[in-house]
Amino acid sequence: MSTKEAIKNIIEVEVEVAQVQLTMLKSLASCLTAQPHTEYARNINVVEQKVVEARTKLQELDRVQENTWEQFRSGVEATRCALQISLKDAFASFEAKH
Repeated sequence: MSTKEAIKNIIEVEVEVAQVQLTMLKSLASCLTAQPHTEYARNINVVEQKVVEARTKLQELDRVQENTWEQFRSGVEATRCALQISLKDAFASFEAKH
């Protein structure tokens, strides 16, 4: 397996895990009153955006040739990091209030 394929597989799994965690966040937020719900809704929207961005990067990664993908790698890694941070922030926000 090439490095490109290995990273693509890792990101695919991380996106699926993020999707599950996003569902958990939505479920937790739905149990809240209006004010906290609004705050969590913003965090959830950010996570949703990052999931979409990660899926888009995965699609772009499919189109990149093996010999040129290293140039594309930093953007993929930045998107991956942003997704992880958004999830961490969303859960931290929820845990801080409860």
